[in-house]
Parts: sequence; structure tokens; C-alpha cells
Amino acid sequence: MIDNEYLESLAAFVCSDDTSPSAVSIEERYTLRRAWDTVCLHSTVKHAINSVPHYRALAQESPDIPLLNKLSDLSTLPVLTKGSIQQCPRSFISSEVATTSIRCTSGTTGRRLAIYGCAEEEAARDALARAKWGRAFTQDKDIVLRIIPPMRRLLSDRTQTSVIQLTAIYSYDFPHYQRFDFEDFLAQCIFDEYPLRGTLGKVTVIHITPPFLVFPITSRLSARGVDLRRSHVRAICVSGGYISHRARNLVMESWGVPLVSSYSCTEVLGGARECSATPGIYHFDETILAEVVNARSGQPCRLSERGLLYLTSLYPFQQAMPMIRYDTGDIAELAESPCVCGEVGTSVKIVGRRVHCIDLSHILGKAWFLGTTDLETIVGDMPFVPFLPYPRFRWTLSGRDDGGSDIRIDIEVQSRSALDPSAFASELARRIVSLSADLRDVHGEGRLGVCVTPYDKGDLESHFQLLRDR
Repeated sequence: MIDNEYLESLAAFVCSDDTSPSAVSIEERYTLRRAWDTVCLHSTVKHAINSVPHYRALAQESPDIPLLNKLSDLSTLPVLTKGSIQQCPRSFISSEVATTSIRCTSGTTGRRLAIYGCAEEEAARDALARAKWGRAFTQDKDIVLRIIPPMRRLLSDRTQTSVIQLTAIYSYDFPHYQRFDFEDFLAQCIFDEYPLRGTLGKVTVIHITPPFLVFPITSRLSARGVDLRRSHVRAICVSGGYISHRARNLVMESWGVPLVSSYSCTEVLGGARECSATPGIYHFDETILAEVVNARSGQPCRLSERGLLYLTSLYPFQQAMPMIRYDTGDIAELAESPCVCGEVGTSVKIVGRRVHCIDLSHILGKAWFLGTTDLETIVGDMPFVPFLPYPRFRWTLSGRDDGGSDIRIDIEVQSRSALDPSAFASELARRIVSLSADLRDVHGEGRLGVCVTPYDKGDLESHFQLLRDR
């Protein structure tokens, strides 16, 4: 098995961003990263088969399951779904470690799923952070305020940390039912002083989940005369959803700090930070192995294709409940790696939840989905489209008598009487077919049309909801 000393020595090369002439080249780091993934994956499967009942039974039923001597062997293992874990969650807990923490998926992804953690995996992540940065993202004197919706709960007994973490529950909807002043409470959390390592400090990092909470929090605090630039906050981190240019601009204008975005899911520890050079592209870190798989054939997607996103937790970073080929329920586009920014991990663009996406693979002749992030990007600069908490719309793909197909989109606007519905529909359709050369080609050939119907705000029934099972 991998020990922390080995992790630190190998990660010093894999994670290096040194640009001096004597530094390891990006090509060498890319090769080392593949070796890292192979070693950790081999240890992951071995640990799972030896100590996790579900995987032990799987190995007994299929003795030919490989110990994954190469990364391509991963596709021989079955896909893991949230439903299979919920049927018997205890069968996914390792017998080799003592669980010390628990985290739960939120209500926005369906029925709650509890994921257990242990001290050994926390120590491994700390060792990796020291190898990468000499410290974790949060510094010794950071005070982190985590803002989450009411349906999410975090439980842990981890107290051996120099970072104070505050948790605030924020309800963004039905303001006339609020039982107390959420904004005043958050202002107190942000500007109060807290004892930390023998001194007093204020909140320096705010972590918001889901990202659209940035809008009501920032706008309502500003409307009450709170000068957010006078806070000690040095970064606002968001995860769990799409980030629009509107949100980035709002944070910079109101807070005067960068907005740091990441992709992650509760079930698999680690994540993917947004690219510093190409916003919208996410690079998976050394704790996760990511696959983008063709939804129809099950084969790995090629560059720029879109498919199902499977995540595998790597040993020793997730030991209590290892996840192998976990179906996130998300659609992703495979991006180029290594990236121009120097990152060498698997890179993706998140397209949206599978249940919200339209599969156009059979029309385009390649693995490709039209996703919610596409629409949100397209309407992001249209002020007459409501954007909080997200655009309200529904879309379907329907066949025509001539053998072609139409994407039919119903979407809410602030007021139909305040715009030209025909011009709006034409512009939205033009932007959709401009997403890719393939879309432009099939649209130009008449094989794919786009029909848009605007609705007044609040009039669209059966629009896409957040309450979807992950």
C-alpha cells in the first residue's frame, strides 16, 4: 500500500509547476501523472476487494476482475450508481479503518446518501497538500465561512485543525416566510472577530454551495448598505453548479476578490478546480480518476465529445468508502490534457445533469449532448431572462415527418410584452446552433431545427427542477 512519505516524494514531481530550466517538463509530468494514476488505482482496487464487502463479493462472482495493471483495464469493472449504494450502504464501508466523520449529499440530488470518512484518508490528503503547495488552500490563520442551503448537513469529529470553519444555513426562497434575518446573521458572521491561535481574526474565505446563492447574498447585503470590500475576505469559493459571467462580475465588483470555482460531489472526495486560463474547464486533482464515457457504446469519449462522467476515488485519499466508476449523473465534455495552463490531470467541461440534457449523438454522428450550461451561457447576457436561481425552461427533441428533428425550447422571460418574441426566438436559436460546427452543419442541411417559445415569468409549468436524483 502507499504510505504518506511515498505520496510526498512522488507528488513533488507530479504536482510541480516549477518553470525553471532544470524543472520537469510538462510532458514528463503528464507521463508521471499517468503512472501516479495507475499506482493509486491498483491500490484502490486491492484495498476495496480486501476490505469492502461489496467489492469482495464482486471479486468472488467474477474471479477474472483484474487488479488493473493499466488504466485501460478500468472499463472492465461495472459502473456504480447511487441507487446500488442506497440499497445496502453498509456493504460499501471498509473494515480496515475506523470511521471518524460523515458527510451527506444534499436534498437537491434526491434522497440523502451518507458517506463515511476516516483519519487515515485525511492524513493522506494533508500529505498531498504539503507536497503540492507546502500547505492546504486554506492557510493557518484562515477562518472559513461555509454557506449552505437548509437541506445539507455535515457531521465530523475532526478538531485537529488550525482553520476555523463556520457553517451558516441560508434560505433563498419564500422570503416572506423567513423566521429570522438571514442577511443580518451573515453580516455578523463575516465581520465578527474569532479567537484563532492566540489572536483574533475575521472570515477570510467564504465557500458557497450552490453557486447561485452568490446573487441573493451579495445583492441583499449590498442593498442594506454593507460595504463588502471592507471585509477581510480574500476569496469566494463556489461548488455544486454552473458559474456565469454575471456571477464572476458581481463578485469582483461587490467584494473586490476573485471567485474560485470547483467541480466536486459529496460521494467522491477531491474534485476539479476551474482552469485559470480557460474558465469553464475543470482539471481533476490527484485524488480522483475521471472518465468521460460514450452514453451509447460505453467506450471512452474522444476529445471534444460529450458523455457520462464516472469518478473513481484513489487510494489512500478515500479509504472508508472507496468508490470505483461512480456514475455522477452528469454529462461532461472531454477537454485537452495537458492544458495550456500546465495542468496534467483529466480536463472536462461540465455540460449538465443527464436528465436535463438532450442527446444529439444520433444526429451529429458523435457523442454529444446539449446541456443546461450551454443554455445558461447563451442567455447569460440577456437581462430580460430571469436568472435566479437559474433560467426556468424546458426543452425536448422531437422528430419531423421529413426525417429531421426539432429542439423545442420553452423559456421564461421577464415580460413578453417588453420584447419582440419572434426576434428573441430567432436570436436564441442562432446562438444554439452556433455552439459547434457540427450543429451549424446539420442545421444548415435542414436536419435539425430550433423552435423557441417565450413565456412570461411564472407562467411556465413543469420546468426543470433542482430536485433530481444524482
